This record gives sequence, structure tokens and C-alpha cells, in this order.
Amino acid sequence: MNNVNHLQSELENLVGVDTLRRIQKFLVVFSRFEFTLQNQGLIYNHRYADWRTFAQLLDTLFDKSSSNELENACDYLMAFPPNEYSGTIWQPLRLPTSLSLCQKLIRYIQTIRNNLFHGGKVPFDLIRDTELINSALIILDYCISISPTNIITAFWSGLTPPEL
Repeated sequence: MNNVNHLQSELENLVGVDTLRRIQKFLVVFSRFEFTLQNQGLIYNHRYADWRTFAQLLDTLFDKSSSNELENACDYLMAFPPNEYSGTIWQPLRLPTSLSLCQKLIRYIQTIRNNLFHGGKVPFDLIRDTELINSALIILDYCISISPTNIITAFWSGLTPPEL
């Protein structure tokens, strides 16, 4: 595992141990959400987690003013959405104005995940990308807390949920 360990070391030197752990946390939480949505039948095209339907389930429950931390995270993503690659340049993701706040935020979080997972986000902008990841984690944490009971149960399946 010489190459894998060396890559880990290089990334730690490039972005820092804390940022790399935050990226790992984001990818783990996002992956757990995907498993949960699929497990609960929120699937489109016979295999993909249906984030759109999930966001619609949360629309009436989503209240960004629930906490200052959540409000700041929502405001950040809305003001500075993640970029997407248009084939020649990176540009801010633009979404239809008809989408709800929750739907837009979930779509932005999907884009953050895609940018990280597919590795096209070079160079890494330490300040901006860290803030995007932090905001996404805060929003995902809130989303699980307001989810229907079956989704919360599936999310924590095989694990011990936090005490409320």
C-alpha cells in the first residue's frame, strides 16, 4: 500500500489533516444517506438514490432559521454555490428558480459530492471548498433530524443513534 499511503500523506500536506478528515466525514455521511434512500425505496432509474424525492419530503419541514449555524450554512451555499464543469470552464451551478430552498441545497450538496468524488476539483481552494463541505455537513445533519421516522431508522440501522 505504498502508493495509497503516499497519496494520503501528500494530501495531508496539501490540505491539512483536519480538512482531509472533514472530506472523509462528508463522503461517509453522503454515502450513508444514499444507502438509506435506496434502502427505503427512494430510487430512480432502478439504481440511483432519489435525492429529488427526498428533498420534496422535507420541503414543508425544512426551516433554515432553526439555528444560526444552519442559517449560515444555507446562506453560504445559496450565495456561493458549488461550481460545475461545463466542458471548458468551472462555473457556479445554476438551478431553476422554481425549486424550493431545500431542493436547491440538496442539489448543491450532490454537486459538492460529485466534485470531490470524481476528482475534477483541481486545484483545491482550501478556504472555499472547506466552507462548502462544512455547510453541506450542517445541512445533512439537519436533514436527518427532520426526516420521516423510517428514514431516520434506516440511517441508523446497525449503528447506535445519538441521544436527543
